[in-house]
Amino acid sequence: MEKFKFFQAVHRWGSAQAAKTETKTSGVLQGVLEHVRFPLMSTEDVAAKVVSTQLLSQSQTLDLFTYLAQKKIVEKVLLKVGI
Repeated sequence: MEKFKFFQAVHRWGSAQAAKTETKTSGVLQGVLEHVRFPLMSTEDVAAKVVSTQLLSQSQTLDLFTYLAQKKIVEKVLLKVGI
């Protein structure tokens, strides 16, 4: 399953559970989000869709974007050297 689609399913489930229990989605998903493979998502999906859910803290969001940016730089370098 595509990583972003998995996140969407988790988010929908968490939102439904939060509505039933009158709690915040972030609280429902507290132990679940650590299993979502955010670094394998595209930068575009993270920027356009994940950030707007506000399920990640500012620190987590910054760390994720930093990782994704470094990953793109490494991929470009590897392509240049033919690896």
